[in-house]
Amino acid sequence: MKRLLSNGICAFLTLFKFLTIKAFHFRKFVFHIPSLFQKSSKIVIRENGKIFLGKKVIALSNVELWATEKGNLFIEGSVFINSGTKIVSQESIHIGSGTTIGPGVYIYDHDHNYGKIMPGEPEYITSPIIIGKNVWVGAGAILLKGTSIGNNSIIGAGSLVNCSIPPDSIFIQKKESTIIPISVHKRVNSL
Repeated sequence: MKRLLSNGICAFLTLFKFLTIKAFHFRKFVFHIPSLFQKSSKIVIRENGKIFLGKKVIALSNVELWATEKGNLFIEGSVFINSGTKIVSQESIHIGSGTTIGPGVYIYDHDHNYGKIMPGEPEYITSPIIIGKNVWVGAGAILLKGTSIGNNSIIGAGSLVNCSIPPDSIFIQKKESTIIPISVHKRVNSL
């Protein structure tokens, strides 16, 4: 009973949050209900950015969705976004239905243009991100510009992705571990 009451309050607060955003960004924010967003979640639309949310999108605590400049963020229905995830679009990010995004995931469709190191407005290099249907993105993964993930694929926890992954695949980024004894480290630093 407590859970139903909690979900009911969360659904009401989500609807209130969505209607408030809609009032300020009428044509730039489209949503469908039911969806549940925790109170600490954040939706930011700047300049010509647009966000579309399908039915049954669930976002836990401290999730941030950003559409800035000309960014389009399109999230289909039945998508689960775990705590601490940040998704920022300067161009285009599309997340397919049934996708699960683990905690602490970062998704950015842009990089800073380091060739332009001048004061003032930052300049970005962008490329769309496409995440297919029924994809599982593991905890702490980082998806960068130009990433394309096929349907029914899995991204291993902690992976850094900036490539195309075919459908029905598992992407695991193996990292080598190195242990350096402190005595050796001190000797190297004293040279």
